[in-house]
Amino acid sequence: MYIMNWQMITAIAAAIAAAGAITAAGIAFYVYTEDKKANTYRYLADLYYEILRLGLKYPDFLNPEKTQKYKEAWPSYHHDMYIRYDAYARMCWAHAEDIYDVKFLHFFFKRDFRRLYACTFERYKSLHGVWFQDNIPSFLLHGFVDFVKLNKWRDYLDEREADLLRWCNVVEDYDERILNPLLPEDNNTLCNYIENNLNEAKQKVVADFGCGNGKLIKFLCEEKNFENVYGIDYSDTMLKMAKKRCNSSNVSYKKMDLTNLEEEMEKLEEEIYGEIDIAFSINSILPRNPKDTPIILDEIYKAVKPGGLFIAILLSFDTILYLKELWYKRRIEHLEKRYKHSIKKLGSKLKARWDTYREFKRRKLNKRKHLYADDGSNVQRFIHENKIKPLFNKAGFELKKTEKVTYSWKLCKEYNYECFLGKKDIWYWFVVAKKPEKVN
Repeated sequence: MYIMNWQMITAIAAAIAAAGAITAAGIAFYVYTEDKKANTYRYLADLYYEILRLGLKYPDFLNPEKTQKYKEAWPSYHHDMYIRYDAYARMCWAHAEDIYDVKFLHFFFKRDFRRLYACTFERYKSLHGVWFQDNIPSFLLHGFVDFVKLNKWRDYLDEREADLLRWCNVVEDYDERILNPLLPEDNNTLCNYIENNLNEAKQKVVADFGCGNGKLIKFLCEEKNFENVYGIDYSDTMLKMAKKRCNSSNVSYKKMDLTNLEEEMEKLEEEIYGEIDIAFSINSILPRNPKDTPIILDEIYKAVKPGGLFIAILLSFDTILYLKELWYKRRIEHLEKRYKHSIKKLGSKLKARWDTYREFKRRKLNKRKHLYADDGSNVQRFIHENKIKPLFNKAGFELKKTEKVTYSWKLCKEYNYECFLGKKDIWYWFVVAKKPEKVN
């Protein structure tokens, strides 16, 4: 009995010692990793501080109008500034590459680092992307180069975070990069409708959901004497740009998520939820998640007063399908010209179809969900013609007008948009809907 007790005590002591050793090793490992993590943060912070210091010393290095045309901004006779900018851009991308190539325990922490510095990656690409394309330094990893070109850091973010990041960073050159239905044309469907059909809408409350940089807000203030105009967007930088564009006394800008209007509008001092006479949405209903589209429409429906109007411009998925066919035809023409006197010409159609499939797979085309990313990264959900009526009716709206509107070929070509190949065959849907006077 004494021997059994002694053996048991020995086993327990050994187990305690093993547990203690494991605990000590765990603590040592935790301290080591935290120390490595802190040192990595410190190094990255020190380098970023130097980048900021130089940016303040040379403000033009933080101006995309200069950096995106750096060869013109600092030509050969400004040799000193050119060299300084070249060194600055190299420092920025070295910083980004160090973040990408975090060495220690990358399996656990690399994702966190990329998520944390996603804004930094986006900013570097917005400012110094042109330099990067022209001067990909030899010290950068091949994987990092692909990472930058394809914006893969978005894979480390929530979908809505990624979308918000995109719009926050595109704001400075929004007008140059986004084909906008409010651009000046001889026959602008939306502007004409406002001028010809909303004369009785004076002294009304209107809201632009997803107001972007405020082009519609400015038009509404210039053309109509609305009592209150609300610009609503979930990007702080977009709202700041909109406020710069139009800062009239009757305009209020509010940061809101279109999928959660009820909760966020109820926080306002003004009681406008359910009291909006006319709601606008210009290319703002394009969430990546298909489930968000009916949610947004339902939220806007609740925000509009009974008898109020909802005027929307919706991106058309039919255009994307047409673009794919144009791309295929152009590829056939190229291959047949290339293999004019060769037996390979016989396989041109098959090769063109395969090339088209691969290209639009890169652009993340999804016919079932109506998703597409023209740059291979920023996925948007387009709306198919046969989905418009069911979506609006489900939300409770009565459709008053659904019109296919065509962009001018000249405008598309000016903005270097791919669809100009089809001349006037790029379009969007102009929709006018009404909330019933009596709501069940």
